[in-house]
Amino acid sequence: MAFLPNIPQSTDQLSVSQGNILNNFSILGAIAGNSNAASASINTSVGSGLPSGFNWVYLQPQSATPPAGAAFASGNVALYSALNAATTFNELYVNKTNASGVVQIPITASSNGSISSNSAVSWSYDASGMLKIGGLATTSGGTVTITFSSTAGGGLNSFPGFASFISWITPTVLNSSASFSEGVRVKSFTLTTVTFGIINGSSDLTFFWNAFGV
Repeated sequence: MAFLPNIPQSTDQLSVSQGNILNNFSILGAIAGNSNAASASINTSVGSGLPSGFNWVYLQPQSATPPAGAAFASGNVALYSALNAATTFNELYVNKTNASGVVQIPITASSNGSISSNSAVSWSYDASGMLKIGGLATTSGGTVTITFSSTAGGGLNSFPGFASFISWITPTVLNSSASFSEGVRVKSFTLTTVTFGIINGSSDLTFFWNAFGV
């Protein structure tokens, strides 16, 4: 039986409404991840000062993004679980509207690899839809070009890639000298690559880098 949102009514007989209410509690328990009507995953500790509600909510993985058959009303925000091609795992998605229109953001999608020079170390999304990637690099002859999609030596899952723009790129030089005056600058970048160059020096430098965009 489906969830019944309009019970009990003043005209309902007790013998009928009891079964309907029990059915609703069973469905609520299933939503929380437990089909038992007395689900321990539903927090009822009102007496101890805690609010009642779910301790967790289970989201059935969907076969499409947005879920096949879902009718998200225009302007609404929705959550669902679906397989992400980049991570190859089920991720939590947000359906939302931004300046570009309706978007699907896999807010839990990320990947972390081992530190390896001139390759990405990690990438991740945030809830706004911004995508971040970072890694370690060493200049050679004063410059180095990083390809964002490259995972050579990093052990990362496939990077989704920047589709629209890059907001900022930040290099941070590794150096313990207080008098150190050399640095690294961004010489040029595209949606797929960035080239760094040395400032005020000739010795090659090792540095961390981060790029943010959509």
